Amino acid sequence: MLKNKRGVFYGLASGLTWGVYTIFLYSILNLFAGDQGSIDSAGGWLLIITTALVIGLCDCILAMIVELAYLAKKGLLKEYVSVLCSKSSFGILPAALFSGLLGAVPYAIAGSYSPSVAGSISASFPAIGAIVAVIWFKERLTKLKFLGIIICIVGSASMYGLSGGKVPFFVYMIAFVCAIGYAMEGCFGYNMMRGDISSSVTTTLRRTFLIGVYIILLVVISLSTKNFGYIGHLIASFDVNAATYPFLGGLIGNKGFIWLMFFLGSTCSGISYICWYYAMEYSGVATAQVLNITYGIWITVLLCLPPFLTFPTIGTAIGSLIVFGGAVLVVRESNTDTDIAAAPAAVPLE
Repeated sequence: MLKNKRGVFYGLASGLTWGVYTIFLYSILNLFAGDQGSIDSAGGWLLIITTALVIGLCDCILAMIVELAYLAKKGLLKEYVSVLCSKSSFGILPAALFSGLLGAVPYAIAGSYSPSVAGSISASFPAIGAIVAVIWFKERLTKLKFLGIIICIVGSASMYGLSGGKVPFFVYMIAFVCAIGYAMEGCFGYNMMRGDISSSVTTTLRRTFLIGVYIILLVVISLSTKNFGYIGHLIASFDVNAATYPFLGGLIGNKGFIWLMFFLGSTCSGISYICWYYAMEYSGVATAQVLNITYGIWITVLLCLPPFLTFPTIGTAIGSLIVFGGAVLVVRESNTDTDIAAAPAAVPLE
């Protein structure tokens, strides 16, 4: 029981910190100011992908600083280096590939065409992850918990406001690929923890391999397009989102402030992943993934506060309440579920 309650706590914490991360990087900052991509040509698609990879690489490097600092505090740096230099480290490579190639990149492509479709469809990843966990890890999934997951997904779709316009079918398919990527990322990360590797080391290993994946892809794209200056152009174009939030107008072009916000946001990303992996370790894949998508509620609440004062639409407010109801159901089922035999041994948190 105590183990599951810890999992619920860390799952909610992962959602909160991911919500804060999203506000820093995608509300306060405008990281797409220099994006020259379009959906009209193959070259345009490559520029969209390059933009996603550059943002992802910068985010991962900054977040990894936090994760390494956490490992140092817990005395786990030697374990991280030892595992990284062993063949067993490649067990986390699929998680990195799914989160990057089949997660972040498809999301950027679908989002460039329809942000609402990308957000709504990709939010289905907890249901996919739960089903995979039942088959792969023999994780127990009650009918009520699965109902709670579905309710959360419906609420998330309501919050994003699934587009009623003419969106090509392939955009829905790309967004669904993203959902599969995020779901499988969690499953492969959980599988890595089923051995004797701690969750904190596992998430940092995932980050390490993901940085490598991003770098390789950016080098390949730059060589194929011979557009070696685009990466530098994108990084130099990072700015504040003054168009949406006028109070940021005096900070346009302030690189010190921009990178401070980027670092703070990526710090929250690192903390979110640490909490998410702890949540999977204590409560399993299904509970951790559905509590992670409560970040939509946290974003809605935080944006209502100063200095943003951005109040939600009726659809967003209703969607938040639906997500909250589904999360409560999942938490209730998780706290009453005593069948945790499939979960790996938890690392004590001093």
